[in-house]
Amino acid sequence: MIPGFLTVLIAISVLAVFLCAFTGQREVWDLDEGPDLLSRLKRKKDRTLRVIKDLREEHARGSIEDAEFEALVKRYSTEAKRLIQELYRVRAVRMRQVAAGSIASTAIPAASRSRVEREVARVKRERG
Repeated sequence: MIPGFLTVLIAISVLAVFLCAFTGQREVWDLDEGPDLLSRLKRKKDRTLRVIKDLREEHARGSIEDAEFEALVKRYSTEAKRLIQELYRVRAVRMRQVAAGSIASTAIPAASRSRVEREVARVKRERG
C-alpha cells in the first residue's frame, strides 16, 4: 500500500514540475529574448527538450515507471518535432522576405540579423 502510494505521489510531483516548466515564470535565459515569434518558438523548443532530458534523468533514477516514461517522452518528442519544424518554417519565410526586400533586415532582432544576412548571402550565391 505505502510503496504504491509513494510511487503515485512521486509521479504527480514530477508531472507538476514539468507542467510548471511550460506555464511558469520566464526562465533566466529568456531575459535578452524579444517577444517575437522566433524567440517564443525557440524558448518553447528549448523547454521541451529540457523536459525530455529531465524525464530521462528521472527514469534513470527509477522515479518514473517505464510505461509512463515512454508515453511522456513520445508526447514531448512529438511536440519538440513540431516546434522545430515550425521554427524552420518561420525562419525560411523571414529569410525569403529579407531576400525579396519585402521586410527590412532591421525588423529582425539584432542578435539574429548577422546570421540571417549570412544565410541570405549564401542562398543568393547558390542561385547564381
